[in-house]
Amino acid sequence: MDLNARSSLTAPVVQPLTRRIRLNSIWLLLARLIAQAQLIVFTVLVARSLGASGFGQYAFVAALIFLGNVATTFGTDTLLIREVARDRQATNGLISAALWIQLLLSVTWLIIVAFGADILRDQSPEVVLALKVYGLSLIPLAFYTVFTSLLRAHERMDVYLLLNVVVAFAQLGGAWLVLQEQGSLLSLVMMLNVVQFSVAIVAGVLCRSRLPTFRFHWNVTRSQLISIVRLAWPFALLSVLAVTYQRLGVLLLSTLATDTQAGWFAAATRVIEPLKMLHFAVLGALLPALSQLDTPLAQRQQNHLAAHLFHRSLLFLLTFSMLAAGVSALLAQPIVQLLFGASYAPSASLVQLLAASLIPYTISAILSLRLVTQGQERSILWATALSVTVAFMLNRWLIPGYGSSGAALALVGSESFLALMLLSLRRGC
Repeated sequence: MDLNARSSLTAPVVQPLTRRIRLNSIWLLLARLIAQAQLIVFTVLVARSLGASGFGQYAFVAALIFLGNVATTFGTDTLLIREVARDRQATNGLISAALWIQLLLSVTWLIIVAFGADILRDQSPEVVLALKVYGLSLIPLAFYTVFTSLLRAHERMDVYLLLNVVVAFAQLGGAWLVLQEQGSLLSLVMMLNVVQFSVAIVAGVLCRSRLPTFRFHWNVTRSQLISIVRLAWPFALLSVLAVTYQRLGVLLLSTLATDTQAGWFAAATRVIEPLKMLHFAVLGALLPALSQLDTPLAQRQQNHLAAHLFHRSLLFLLTFSMLAAGVSALLAQPIVQLLFGASYAPSASLVQLLAASLIPYTISAILSLRLVTQGQERSILWATALSVTVAFMLNRWLIPGYGSSGAALALVGSESFLALMLLSLRRGC
């Protein structure tokens, strides 16, 4: 069959699939925008109500819970999206096994915190108690993660958006009610636990009502648990490496330079990070769509369609990244001045440097997704581990001489290295 004939066969399939991905991207982008807006308002509300000291205590507790959530999720969210998208009927205990793994890890984390939190001698008893109480949120978070992963696997991004709206209003409303009564850190985290428990129930109800094939059973065999652990561990390590990679520059600047340099760098990253929201939306829509096409038994027409969608999305995101990098570099100074004030003027040059990282970031992000849908996550893991090592070495080399500019250059260099590594691993994209 010639190329024109093959294109004519796939064209009727490409157009509705492209429209579906476009619509799902819009839902996910709106969900991310709502989440970011809610985070800003929530942060301002908590910071003003608790004061600088109380807000610092909350930030410390929230950071530890975030790390606990990353560890206890164990990469099962991405695994669920890929495997359920491939076969929405036969999950072979995947859902229940993923939930049990998260619950077991969450209980383990709670035990560690219960017996180990007292070693935080620099923290007040209230902070230690808040950490123990807020850790309970990992239990409903396990259910919430599984349910939202199923919604995304079934490409019900509209329902996912609705759930994000519920979360935003519940957290903001709860925070306002608690903090207007001179609430404490402990009362705040207790409210957040109640909200997380409630939205987990809402997520379960939405899955049951909106997903025709949704079935949940508590029963799971030992072999199913072991099988999921074997499939999920690369995703778990990737999550840990990603968190380390994102915070490496600030951590090493705080160690090798000054807190001021770290602050300038952190401010610059806050300008660049929102530019990646479109990537999150498009890649989030592509993951279930490409997973459905990239099955082990996929036919040639499916492979051709997947490659077409991949290249089209890559071109779109690269075009956007180039425009975003150019605009942010040109407007770096007024943006920094508007957001952070005159004392952060050195951050403008850092924004200009970090803008260049958007291009290799785009390449590595979409290539990583493509390789995941093809079952090559272990290759991504090795490439990411090498990139984190390169980032560490570049930061150690550049920060002593160039400060925050060295950290920005290290980020651009390590992102470029990761993109080149993934390009070398590309097969059949």
